[in-house]
Amino acid sequence: MSAEVPIRYRAYRHSGGRVSITHEELSRLNFKGTHEAVVLVEPRFVGICSADVRELRGERPGRCDFGHEVVGTVLESTHASYQKGQSVALNPFCKVTRETGFAEVMYVAGAAELLDTALLQVPADRMEFSAVEPLACVIHAARQSRLEDVGPALVLGAGFFGYLLYCYLKLQGVPVMLANRTRERLDQLCKGADEAGVGPISCAAELEQYGEHFSTVFLTNARLGPEDVSSAVDLVHGYGEIILFGAIDPRDSALHALRNQQQRKRSTLGSKSYFLQGTLDATAADLKESIQTLAQPGFARRLSAIFAPPLTFEEGAAHLNHRAGLPRSCEKYVVRLHS
Repeated sequence: MSAEVPIRYRAYRHSGGRVSITHEELSRLNFKGTHEAVVLVEPRFVGICSADVRELRGERPGRCDFGHEVVGTVLESTHASYQKGQSVALNPFCKVTRETGFAEVMYVAGAAELLDTALLQVPADRMEFSAVEPLACVIHAARQSRLEDVGPALVLGAGFFGYLLYCYLKLQGVPVMLANRTRERLDQLCKGADEAGVGPISCAAELEQYGEHFSTVFLTNARLGPEDVSSAVDLVHGYGEIILFGAIDPRDSALHALRNQQQRKRSTLGSKSYFLQGTLDATAADLKESIQTLAQPGFARRLSAIFAPPLTFEEGAAHLNHRAGLPRSCEKYVVRLHS
């Protein structure tokens, strides 16, 4: 890297629950002698995650991942594995020093062996590859389902993660239905799938009619508590399983620990026995499969049913400020940083 000319770029910064656009200057000399390797990436698309919104609200103490659903192009690199022009996605589970993905230039720096897994090569810097990390988490959740009885599964919650999980299970040949608390969301998804030409969505509009029908229920709601588990128990057959995939109400320490430690617990409610399974984050194998899955044109088309049109850099900041005071969004929003 040439150290003479500083790099000037814009980035999002947040404070007090508000996002602002700042002008930054990056000197390559800042990295000299501090980090073994540095890669500069030009983000192309950056997904707005519900975790970004929680961080903006101050609801994620101790963890800063603001702007982590990133796909872009390598600009410069001191690491042998990364060459100018490569398309890469960020692996946010690798703890390196980095700029937010909501920036016109993102640096990723650290030990060379860490950078080996911090950036994942993808076929292109298209919008769908910004979903590498979310889909990897979905794949990880699906793999946590351990019952040999492969009966029908239910994904409860038709937000981005719920729909992504539904699409992945369909791809794997699992008989699966998608349900939501409100019919409006399901209608919106069905319309989007129809417009994308990807076929109908199997929706469970009135869950009461199914009874104890499902072998696995995936709970993907934004905040899960005991009442959500109780509702799922009514839908799962005896010795079926309930997968805790959504965020847990922080007041429920038992469910929180079960999810974060990815424990599997045999439980009973009344006369019924069932399993509770926690799931969190993703592995290297999950990330690899995620890239392979997103590279399939048919799967990428399915995602178009939930993606909103990409936002400009300025629109993305305004959208985050708008979302800070609102419930979870139904559509998936992505900021397009470079045309």
